[in-house]
Amino acid sequence: ALLRNITGSENISIGHNSLSKNDLGYSNLAIGQNAQSNSQTAYSNLSIGNETLNKNITGNFNTVIGESGLSKNQSGSWNCGFGYETLKANTTGHDNSAYGYLSMSKNTTGYFNLVL
Repeated sequence: ALLRNITGSENISIGHNSLSKNDLGYSNLAIGQNAQSNSQTAYSNLSIGNETLNKNITGNFNTVIGESGLSKNQSGSWNCGFGYETLKANTTGHDNSAYGYLSMSKNTTGYFNLVL
């Protein structure tokens, strides 16, 4: 957890390999195995669950609760996902909200979507 942190601050990391590549990112909360594991400069993200936001590098202001939620996100920001694999395939999509099992799990670049 927080293995490579250089100047990042105000981060909380709980779980094997969580926030392990964070260099400069700040104000992130990652709970779960591989949660935000590739995050480098991202900030203000909250992820709870194994593999959540684990490909995220620069996306900011994302909130995800549920295993593998937003797991392929790289630079998408302002996304919210609650439930198993919500927004899983999202890479650059932004301003999406998905609630429930597999909600928007195939979205990659879509934006301003709401699924309840």
